[in-house]
Amino acid sequence: MKRTNSERILCVILALCLILASGVTAVFASDTPTQAQVYERIVALKDQYPDGTPWTNDNYYDWNGGIYSRGYGCAGFAFLLSDAAFGDLPARLIEPVDFNDVRVGDILRINGDTHSVIVLTVGKDSVTVAEGNYNYSVHWGRALTAAEVNAADYMLTRYPEEKPARPVDAMTDVPDDWSREGINYCMEHDLMNGTGNNTFSPNVPTTRGMLMTILARASGVNTDGGPTWYHKGMVWAMANNISDGTRPEADITREELVTMLWRQTGRPAASLSALNPFPDSSSVSPWTRDAVAWAVEKGLLNGIDGCIVPRENATRAEVAVLLMRWQKLTV
Repeated sequence: MKRTNSERILCVILALCLILASGVTAVFASDTPTQAQVYERIVALKDQYPDGTPWTNDNYYDWNGGIYSRGYGCAGFAFLLSDAAFGDLPARLIEPVDFNDVRVGDILRINGDTHSVIVLTVGKDSVTVAEGNYNYSVHWGRALTAAEVNAADYMLTRYPEEKPARPVDAMTDVPDDWSREGINYCMEHDLMNGTGNNTFSPNVPTTRGMLMTILARASGVNTDGGPTWYHKGMVWAMANNISDGTRPEADITREELVTMLWRQTGRPAASLSALNPFPDSSSVSPWTRDAVAWAVEKGLLNGIDGCIVPRENATRAEVAVLLMRWQKLTV
């Protein structure tokens, strides 16, 4: 039976009303949402389902993910939030679970295949989750360690199997070696950029002004503008006692690099005995010894052929790797 235009319009209006009445944000299958969008769509339901809202195995929800038709109790609540974030995007089951692959909006089945939670945030070594039927109610914000995540029975994700291209993958001069992850990390976090024409120039030395600028950016400072490209970073570094601002265009040495990181971290104490294993430890400048010892203790600075080589210029690749290690240490 054919419908008139008026009937078609009425059907659309009724469908929209049902979506609004359900309290679940309408998201249709098109582009995959970002993790930030997934988080926003999930927490938008927190007012409707605050902590303590009764939710037991008597509650169920029909799911659009495609692997299961519906879920009861904890699974139903996770499915409800999942649909709010992903609409009718299909789900994939992943087993075993690797903490490094978990993203916001993924559903973890835990506790010996007895409980489902949905991931809200992902940190360095833990996640936070939302869940139903937690003591017979809704609960937001419980933390699970990386070990607990890895012990999950399986994971349901609605992100596509193809992972987004990483910034470093567009660089034509970055080898698949010890520096690749650090370079990608710094590019993803807007700490360092390419040098043009899809190159990163990993073996080119880094200047003191560049590191001042990078650390200023890491602290949320807008370094654009000024009489030189490094001016605002240099001013920030001087104001915060990170550097005296001298020789901004000179190449930075390995010991100068870790000294700026050490100062930015609050000048933590370190044992100078950490330098003893290195045959060239006597070549470390006296004013950098505390910083270099700290960097060695924390695993930021590794030797080159068993030596510290403190006064050798730091390449862009070395700077990227140390910045990644440093940020993960301080986050």
